[in-house]
Amino acid sequence: MRNFTYISETPDNLAETVKNWLRKPGRRFGHLTARLQDQNTPVIQVLLLDTHASGGAIITAPLEDGRTEYPSVTAGVPAAHWAERAMGDFFGLRALEHPRWKTLILHNNTWPDDLLPLSPKGTGRREPYRSMEVAGEGIHEIPVGPIHAGIIEPGHFRFSCAGEIITNLDIRLGYQHRGIEKRLAELPWQQTCYLAESASTDTAAGNALAHAVAMEQLLGIDPPPRAHALRTIALELERLSNHVGDIGALSGDIGYSAGAALFPPVRGAVLSLAQLLTGSRRQRYYIKPGGVARDLNDNRRKSIIKDLSAISARLEELLPLVLENSAVIDRMEAPAGSPAD
Repeated sequence: MRNFTYISETPDNLAETVKNWLRKPGRRFGHLTARLQDQNTPVIQVLLLDTHASGGAIITAPLEDGRTEYPSVTAGVPAAHWAERAMGDFFGLRALEHPRWKTLILHNNTWPDDLLPLSPKGTGRREPYRSMEVAGEGIHEIPVGPIHAGIIEPGHFRFSCAGEIITNLDIRLGYQHRGIEKRLAELPWQQTCYLAESASTDTAAGNALAHAVAMEQLLGIDPPPRAHALRTIALELERLSNHVGDIGALSGDIGYSAGAALFPPVRGAVLSLAQLLTGSRRQRYYIKPGGVARDLNDNRRKSIIKDLSAISARLEELLPLVLENSAVIDRMEAPAGSPAD
């Protein structure tokens, strides 16, 4: 991959190497996972991104001689929190000094307790999941899910509350295993873009771009500047629609009916612009390896600019109803001195 540095490291020095690499501006944590070398030696791999250099680093650390423990990366890089727990579930590799070490996505009531599907042995002991317990006078727990009334995917949320103050929220996701990664490796490469963008409906453009960039870097392809510009517009429309929709959803969550009613139509207007740009409100089948599916003519460009100006003016009217509303702020922010402060 272009502009990527490959670094070999020992498991004992991995955490410090990752932490030191991230000290420079523009660098961020990408992902942490493992693979099997020679079918029996687990190799930890860390992806680090450098936004200034349009590249990054890939660090590999093999665990020799049957070793299954290593110093946690999460202790210095909190973004690795869930990735290390997932690696523990699948490979049986334990991150020492991890702040909340327990199983992540192989739920005990669904999967056998000794299943480690990607480890050389295939079986071993997973750490049981234990919810964080909050104790004290007036504390009560509110369990929500994992099955929900709407279209949200399965997820269990356990709220520990003192009155209206949420002192802790325990989240369990990963109930659905759709096998997208495995299927990506099975499909002809000409079809994989359609699977990648279907992984999450409200991030179709983002996932399609991630797939396209990966393919372009592997093949040494650099799309033309106009394609980069049109992709950026698609991403910004997707970001805007999600943010506006979330403001309406958050308003509904706290019982603020005005916000819940006023923001969804604005989101719908943004989705209409997405359809004008790409041919689909969800922007499916638009971003592809090498560029985009269609160009933007002058008439549609003028319509998008005009409608964006109207949307901007409407948001300037509506946002103060949320951001400057004392009742909304009271429900969004913890009071000074509370446990969440």
